[in-house]
Amino acid sequence: MKRYYVLGDPVAHSLSPELHQTAFREIGWPATYEAMRIGSHTEALEVLRSPDVYGASVTIPLKVPLCPFMDELDQWAEITGAVNTVVKRDKRLHGLNTDVHGVIGALTVHGERIQRGTACVLGSGGAARAVGIALDQLGLSRIWFLARSPDRAEALVRELQPNIEAELQAAKLGSKKAEHTLGQSNVVCNATPLGMHPRTRETPVDAALLQPGCVVFDAVYVPRKTLFLEQSRSRGCLVVDGVKMFLQQAAQQFMLWTDVDPPIETMEKVLDMRLGAGFS
Repeated sequence: MKRYYVLGDPVAHSLSPELHQTAFREIGWPATYEAMRIGSHTEALEVLRSPDVYGASVTIPLKVPLCPFMDELDQWAEITGAVNTVVKRDKRLHGLNTDVHGVIGALTVHGERIQRGTACVLGSGGAARAVGIALDQLGLSRIWFLARSPDRAEALVRELQPNIEAELQAAKLGSKKAEHTLGQSNVVCNATPLGMHPRTRETPVDAALLQPGCVVFDAVYVPRKTLFLEQSRSRGCLVVDGVKMFLQQAAQQFMLWTDVDPPIETMEKVLDMRLGAGFS
């Protein structure tokens, strides 16, 4: 029996176990998938090196700390400096980043609207890195990273700029510069945990700062209709929920672990049943 986990803290809210266990069952894959609350990369490595563990999903706060300890990294993990997926083959740990794939899949429908525009990414952690790479792949001209710690945002810009065609900038979240930039952006992406269960009444920024018609994406998927997305929609923005990213990146994980095409319709039904329908 192969074992897979989602590792991080918090993970109690995660739908990954139900999603992947259902998909494993459908194709007859002899595996279990469980959530394990771990906040230390050393503890996570112990789990990953167990002989019956064949892979894992990685979430906050482990995406960046685990990266240097992988035996191999894929292109996106290497560029972002963050892993959200681990595949173990012949006792070697392969670190990958399917979050980039997930964001691209979620925002592709708005590709023509956002191309060559300006984007704001809220946050400076592993998710923000993946969102920044994805936005560059989608053709954005300028990407701002807005974070509570301007030093972290500036460090992220320095790390990513050599691998990105878009012009990167950084500013402190809540500053006048950040507020002005938000009002000029075609795309705004929340890559922080603000709004995630149980902090559902929190938002990363005031939606009143956004221009009507801009595309607003929230990487949080529990709840599906975050307060930030609800307020942005009321503002006249086009909203994209985190479930779309989550489904796309999870399907990619499934294929990496099994070498089998994922039963994506079944996976989507699981998410819709647990989280309800998205915005119409």
